[in-house]
Amino acid sequence: MDPDEKLVFTIGISDTHEFQIRYSAGKTFINIPEDVAYNWTNTAQVGIESAVQLKNDLSVNVLIEKDFKCLDRNDEDEVGSYPNPMKAC
Repeated sequence: MDPDEKLVFTIGISDTHEFQIRYSAGKTFINIPEDVAYNWTNTAQVGIESAVQLKNDLSVNVLIEKDFKCLDRNDEDEVGSYPNPMKAC
């Protein structure tokens, strides 16, 4: 991989009850079932995972975890991050 290239992942909603994965032009698209997405984003559940069957009896294991806001003061862009459960309020 060229150092100037980016590795891009996109998460979307599947129109089926299964995880789906597709790779095209340097981008990986992962679609998850709507009910799984809803439960994951609206509960304290941190991660979701599934083995996705590919062609020729191959599979890929998909693990997606929530991105929590950092507890230290850094300059990282945290737009879209979940509140950190370790932060004392």
